[in-house]
This record gives sequence, C-alpha cells and structure tokens, in this order.
Amino acid sequence: MINKPIENNCSSCCCVEETDHLHDKNGRRDLTILIIGAVIFGAGLIISIFTDSNQYISFAVFVVSYLILGGKIVLQALKPITRRKIFDKNFLMSIATIGAFITGE
Repeated sequence: MINKPIENNCSSCCCVEETDHLHDKNGRRDLTILIIGAVIFGAGLIISIFTDSNQYISFAVFVVSYLILGGKIVLQALKPITRRKIFDKNFLMSIATIGAFITGE
C-alpha cells in the first residue's frame, strides 16, 4: 500500500485511508462531539465523586453524555430491528452499555 495524502482535502497529510482523514468538516464535527461528550462525562464524575447531591443528578449527566457519545450507535442498532436482523455489533454494544448503566458500572 502506498502512503500518499488523500486528494482534495490536504496536500501535506500523512493519512492513508479516507477514514483516517480528520481534516474535513465531518472529522472536526466528530472531534467536537467527542470533546463535548467527554467534558459532560467528566462533569458527571465530578458530581458523583465530590458532591453529596442526589444520585439521580449524576445519573442524568451520565445519560446525556452517553446519548451524545453513543447515540449514533444506538440509532444504528435500532435500524436492523425493523428488518428482523437483531444481533449485529451495534445492537450488542448498545445492550452492553445499557446493562452497565443498570448495574451501576
């Protein structure tokens, strides 16, 4: 495989495949979503560790960060259900993360 930059996006880039390329608008959007979700998750950690507030508040913050970071996967998990194809990787990951929420892990 030849390592050459992807055309039309960046002339001096070391990305090999199109999925590795983060200089486009979608890459920046995904990075922004990741940062926002991580900050909200961190806020949930701080709330749950350092405050004596109601546990439902920190749970709500964790759910918001989950929806920001993993909402796309949950939606992708629900689409195959309409075609009676349930057990794909997105569905299994959604079940695992929802189970982790339920058990408090």
